[in-house]
Amino acid sequence: MMGRNSFSPVRPIHSLIAAPATCSSRSRGWNRKLAIYGRGMGDYEDRADIIDVTHNYCWALDRNQWHELDNVFLPGATAQLGGHTCADRDEIKQVCSNALTKLDDSQHLVATHQVRVTGDTATSRCYLHAQHIRRAADGGPHYIVAGRYEDDLVRTSDGWRIKHRTLSVMWTEGNLRVVRGD
Repeated sequence: MMGRNSFSPVRPIHSLIAAPATCSSRSRGWNRKLAIYGRGMGDYEDRADIIDVTHNYCWALDRNQWHELDNVFLPGATAQLGGHTCADRDEIKQVCSNALTKLDDSQHLVATHQVRVTGDTATSRCYLHAQHIRRAADGGPHYIVAGRYEDDLVRTSDGWRIKHRTLSVMWTEGNLRVVRGD
């Protein structure tokens, strides 16, 4: 049985935010504050949906499900992924596949999101911490990349999609041979 503060993990985060018609008197004050600061509930839904796009990217990479990147990037999306410049979504998928398919496992974590929505466009940035594992690598099985993703997004009929992504590597640690495949 779920407790009072529990939620179902299959519900999108924005469904957990009470709409003004169903919120308590305490929540109505919160919605009044949103109006004062110029934000409506739609802004928070957009923000949650955009953060979900960054999460979907991580899950696609870590499960080697390259086709799922079709739900993250526009077909004509561009990207600067470390030293790789990508001209479209297919090239983004190929760069990700080339980098990660040789690994035994990877775990991409994103946090500290900042999102700014302006109509049907948005910018987003977040920090990333990516663990890469290849057990047979000489010199040790781990390589970590930390940095940030900076995205330009567009609202489509299918939801938010990344138009351009920049990966800025801030630091790395571990055995570079893990990702080189040496």
